[in-house]
Amino acid sequence: MGRFKDRKIKILGEDMEENKDLFFREDLEDLSHSFGKGNQEGVKAALRVCQDYFDQVSESHISEIASAFEVDEKIINTLLRFMPGIKKSALVYDIVCCTGPRCAKRNSAEVIKVIRSELGFDFNQTSCDGKVRLRSQNCFRHCTKGPNVLVNDKFFHNMDAEKAKDLMKKIKEDL
Repeated sequence: MGRFKDRKIKILGEDMEENKDLFFREDLEDLSHSFGKGNQEGVKAALRVCQDYFDQVSESHISEIASAFEVDEKIINTLLRFMPGIKKSALVYDIVCCTGPRCAKRNSAEVIKVIRSELGFDFNQTSCDGKVRLRSQNCFRHCTKGPNVLVNDKFFHNMDAEKAKDLMKKIKEDL
């Protein structure tokens, strides 16, 4: 099923590495249209394509595939158990930054800038080793304690650039 990836590598060369997420989403859309919504064979094909692109399947990829095929993520996780050639990522840190207006008024943009810079990737992306994922959420409903960052279901409140840098340092040291 690597025909999608192989085709794009030949056409785009170096740009392929920088745009893997975009190409994966395009291929995912093509697969969902080809196989149809709810089709488990289409889901398996998408998992193989994901494996081809990223050498693993992360939780965010599972969510994207579930959404594209309109299936429950539990179905995908069950299918993965019967697909030994597909490697599920070992996500260690799931980092979610608040992008709501009240946190923004409290300078969350600076916190987000530091986190992106320290991690080296943007929202809705996962580190190359699949251990760290960065996401955003409009509001956590902890506005008076903002800016807020959620790491593995643990809140970090009243964040500033220095606290964000220290938190990212601790995460990197733990990996």
